[in-house]
Amino acid sequence: MSPLTSVNNIRLSQGISESPKNGEASRSVRRRQSVNVLIKFFQMKKQIHVVSNPERGGWDAKRPNADRSSRHFDTKNEALEWSKNLAKKEGLELIPHGRDGKIQNPNSYGNDPCPPKDSRH
Repeated sequence: MSPLTSVNNIRLSQGISESPKNGEASRSVRRRQSVNVLIKFFQMKKQIHVVSNPERGGWDAKRPNADRSSRHFDTKNEALEWSKNLAKKEGLELIPHGRDGKIQNPNSYGNDPCPPKDSRH
């Protein structure tokens, strides 16, 4: 499915019609609605983050903007191994974080339009 088809499906599911009804909707309102739909579409990032969990101890694998973690682990290595397998399977970007929250060595397992020029991966 192309991105435009997905955007049109999102627009229709939110009740945004292709054309104004009886000329009531102005052009600027339709444009603003279309922009909001595109923003929501592109915010659905294909990433998995490995983050520390200070409340429960251990590490969590989380999707961006998720309330709950996908899975909880006792060690960071277990979380990285599980997340790496998921990233390869679903074509996600794996983004591990340190205990301080800083990103450490992200890796893309999807169709990266600008692949890095490093020898580590």
